[in-house]
Amino acid sequence: MAITSITQALERIALADTSSPLAVFTCKWPCLVKTAFANTLMSQSYIQQGDSSYLGCFHRESLPEARRRLVAYEKTLADAA
Repeated sequence: MAITSITQALERIALADTSSPLAVFTCKWPCLVKTAFANTLMSQSYIQQGDSSYLGCFHRESLPEARRRLVAYEKTLADAA
């Protein structure tokens, strides 16, 4: 998994093909997220287990939804601070 800023995650999602979406997970550091290809065994395991850090799977065609979810996540972090 790569640890990136939310902006960088959205940039990666904007380039992700529909056949190879990215899974996005929260990170212990504020305003950062973990991203990984959704089709890996590790990502699938986390998703199927209902991992609480899972924010969603996204690709370039779902960029508006990804932006909405990640901005909402970022807002919850700001509200908690």
